[in-house]
Amino acid sequence: MKQSGLTLLPLLVFLSLGTARAIPPDWQAILKAFTQKTRSAVAYRETEHVGLLYGKLRASGLWCYRHPDHLTDIMLSPVRKRYGMNRKEAWSINARGQRQTIALTLVPELRILAQTLESLLSGHDRGLHRLFHEAYRVRTPDWILELTPRSDAGTRSIRSLGLQGRGATLYHLTIHYRNGDWAHYRLTPVPWRLCQNEGS
Repeated sequence: MKQSGLTLLPLLVFLSLGTARAIPPDWQAILKAFTQKTRSAVAYRETEHVGLLYGKLRASGLWCYRHPDHLTDIMLSPVRKRYGMNRKEAWSINARGQRQTIALTLVPELRILAQTLESLLSGHDRGLHRLFHEAYRVRTPDWILELTPRSDAGTRSIRSLGLQGRGATLYHLTIHYRNGDWAHYRLTPVPWRLCQNEGS
């Protein structure tokens, strides 16, 4: 998902929850399982549909997440690039080592996507509730989380997010945009040493 010039990455700031609400017990258990993981690594295969001119685009690489807010996206195909994000900014590094940095406050869509995954991977859904209307479906050990942006979420382009996983592992991520574009990520857990080998 490169519409903002940077890939979609898990992490970022927690937003406080204004009103209390009940979280289904099964979902509480899933969130608690995420809090036990201080780092995780997945290989991804991305399929993205970007308008009539481009059709389907494909990419693959690694996502390397370290608690509480750091993630590196190492794209391996079709070109080799590196992306990263923390609580305040996102950056990209090309094959020649040139770095570009952007404050997340300047890219609402990227900020919101980052907050979504950071909240999930950190085991807290307060940020999710602040930004989205949530729909949980848990059929142990699998779960599905469907998110629809609230009107005041700060983005006009995202129509919905769909996340699917098992236990404390995220396997699928789908993003639907209001203009009809979409991006789908298939995620496979891999050993952390693969991230270490890439200098993450």
